[in-house]
Amino acid sequence: MHFRKKYQINHNTAIKYMQRFASMINFAKSQGELFPDPFVNFQFRFDKVDRDFLVLEEIETLMNKTFKTKRLEQVRDIFVFSCFTGLAYIDLESLSMQHIKISFDGTMWIDKKRFIFN
Repeated sequence: MHFRKKYQINHNTAIKYMQRFASMINFAKSQGELFPDPFVNFQFRFDKVDRDFLVLEEIETLMNKTFKTKRLEQVRDIFVFSCFTGLAYIDLESLSMQHIKISFDGTMWIDKKRFIFN
């Protein structure tokens, strides 16, 4: 694939770019533009990836890292919080104090429904 060689990206990244391009083509077709669909017989197939996870030492290294800007420190803090809570960024974005509940034993819990894409 041209993307992979020219920009030195992996297969799954190239497929994701192609999916986004195909959605633009479909949008143009839905708006009445008439042209042949270059993706009509194309199947988007991703390679299976075995993802690693961070170990506690790696998270601690990140927690102790000092950044030059406040914004990057906030990004780090949000990422680390996400590591320990398991919440996705989109769920953290809407997290508020109303989602923090005190349990019967006095410990604090996050009580929040997951964000669902339509």
